Amino acid sequence: MKRKSEFEVAKKKKEREKRLKKLPLIIACICIAGTVYAMRYEIAGIGIGVFIEDSFAKMFDNNGYPCETEGTVNMLQGVGKRAVLLSESGFEVFNEAGNKVLGKKKFLSEPLAKVNGKKLLLFSQSGKEMALYSGDVCLYEGKTANPIYNAELSDNGFIAYSTSEFGYQSSVRVLDKGFDEIFLWVSAESIITDLSMDEEANNLICFGVGFLDGELCSYGYGFELNTGEEKTKLRFPGELVIDSFYLPDKRVMVLTDKSVKLIDKSGKIASEFSFKHQKLNAYCFKENGELALSLGEFSSRRGTDFVVLDSNLKNIKSTFIFENVSFIDYHKGDYVAFADDRFIVLDPALAFKKKGHCPDAVCVKVIGDYVYYTTENTLERIKL
Repeated sequence: MKRKSEFEVAKKKKEREKRLKKLPLIIACICIAGTVYAMRYEIAGIGIGVFIEDSFAKMFDNNGYPCETEGTVNMLQGVGKRAVLLSESGFEVFNEAGNKVLGKKKFLSEPLAKVNGKKLLLFSQSGKEMALYSGDVCLYEGKTANPIYNAELSDNGFIAYSTSEFGYQSSVRVLDKGFDEIFLWVSAESIITDLSMDEEANNLICFGVGFLDGELCSYGYGFELNTGEEKTKLRFPGELVIDSFYLPDKRVMVLTDKSVKLIDKSGKIASEFSFKHQKLNAYCFKENGELALSLGEFSSRRGTDFVVLDSNLKNIKSTFIFENVSFIDYHKGDYVAFADDRFIVLDPALAFKKKGHCPDAVCVKVIGDYVYYTTENTLERIKL
């Protein structure tokens, strides 16, 4: 057998050393790929850029909680695992590591927020300013001709908003993903205070308040956005619409101060759940069509009813809570009910699971695996 030359032996040794040096990098790449695959649904929701930025912040730039806030917080929202704080004239965004990643002062007057996936829609209630963010990037910033009543953001990035309108009670406009106006409708009989679109923004339903024969009345209008055709018209005398929600099958849940109504695809009321003169304290829609409600007057009963309805408005489970529930949220199948400076976690069967305290809480929200809450000048969190 022909012996290898010293040059060939040295070359082979050098190549082997190069491969060994690359091994940690290859292993790291495999680990990263595995992590990305395992977290693919979360990444799809918040975007790969935000996922990487926040992951590195947790490892190398972790300020931690509590965090100091600027101004009194009026609203707390979550975009992925980030907390969005809205004050009287601006907003702040904090990541999971406790770092402020976004914020503007004197940006919006009395701002409100709507969240859909990784996108954050900010608008001024009774003002004219509006902005859309995806992660740290502002996709759109504009002004409306008239003061805004409400706005909504669809899964595919369409924006619907209602404003006052000269000569009418209100108007509704829809912007497509390129922020071009594709729909305009004016109402002469009601002020539009609630809007909802289906996932693809093919359909829009909006609700307003007006009067009918001298009595307070909520009006509903359903449109097909591709044609602009009005498909549905509804009236709820003596009721005030609080919120509405498109189900995946294109039916619509409508929450009023007195009942929940289910509107079928033909625009008719298919079923209804009455509160039977009980006070509505809190509610929370779930994407699968489930609706959690807190009902009843705490002062007279020293507790409230916690009721869960399915997508057909059937009462599927209920319990009595000895707390004055003011806010409801979900966490991995559990229900989180907030009352004053406390929260209670109920399992999917509504059995008591755990409780916690949020001292001096002003706003509360479940974000990721934590209860986030604001005090007068801080943002804090508690592990669920």
